[in-house]
Amino acid sequence: MPDPASTPFDRGVLLFPLLHLVEYIKQGEPYSKIKKVISINLVYFNLGQGEDYVYHGKTEFIGLNKKDVLKLDSYQQELYKTEKISDIYPDYYILKINQFNDIARNTIDEWIYFFKNERIEDNFTARGKGAVEIWPGMGYNRG
Repeated sequence: MPDPASTPFDRGVLLFPLLHLVEYIKQGEPYSKIKKVISINLVYFNLGQGEDYVYHGKTEFIGLNKKDVLKLDSYQQELYKTEKISDIYPDYYILKINQFNDIARNTIDEWIYFFKNERIEDNFTARGKGAVEIWPGMGYNRG
């Protein structure tokens, strides 16, 4: 039986980036003006099954019959300034905060450590950590 708390979240993961796209572009503007959306979702409850605590999803279109990956043509590559279709669709990250083991191996882990423990250790080097010190209401503690 699914966790009742996950039902609205599942829809939100998909809807919030799309709402951003709708609000960003004005009627009549070309789609090439849309900026890449990266959706980062901090999850503090059990979502799905998996051993990792950082998951990345992107959109790829694969042929059902020939199993080829749909690609942009040369005009579209110039228009969107990229070679891959997945580069123009949102990327999704799910960070399962409670599943993190508190060992920061890289700068992403340092941020996850902060979101879990509301504390930044003195040896952390992640960009933007200075902004956390002025983030209102975060209960920030220096380690």
